[in-house]
Amino acid sequence: MSVRPVASDGADGGLPQGVRCVSVFLVNRRTPSPDETRDQAFVFQTQLGVGCDESFVPRPNLRSLESDDWDERIADVQYRDTCEFAVGHSVATEAVLVDGHCRLVRSCWMPQSEVERVAPADLKNIELSMGCIGKKGAPYAALAAASR
Repeated sequence: MSVRPVASDGADGGLPQGVRCVSVFLVNRRTPSPDETRDQAFVFQTQLGVGCDESFVPRPNLRSLESDDWDERIADVQYRDTCEFAVGHSVATEAVLVDGHCRLVRSCWMPQSEVERVAPADLKNIELSMGCIGKKGAPYAALAAASR
């Protein structure tokens, strides 16, 4: 395990003073087994969890802060309230939130997420069915004009 202070150089997204970054790693130090039983010495899909009495500090996503890419800037607005509490290295992570506070983070091998349903806009005189759009001669000009 490694515990390091987070630099307060202004590029930290406004994190409070004294915040620390904790890295936890699992190392398989089992003695290798003979070939016929080697699977018994492997570690598969283990779960590591770290908890705290207060709340973990959410880290904002600052990767595209100074980007000129239109898609990244739109994503910054859409996900402005989304922060991360944990990052996995070759594994997914899960932050357990209770009443808006995260007191437990853990590794997980089969991540799950709920995606909000998005209803399409009601555009008049525009064909949006994929079957029609995919046919040769589909009204691409009208579709492009409607998306401007």
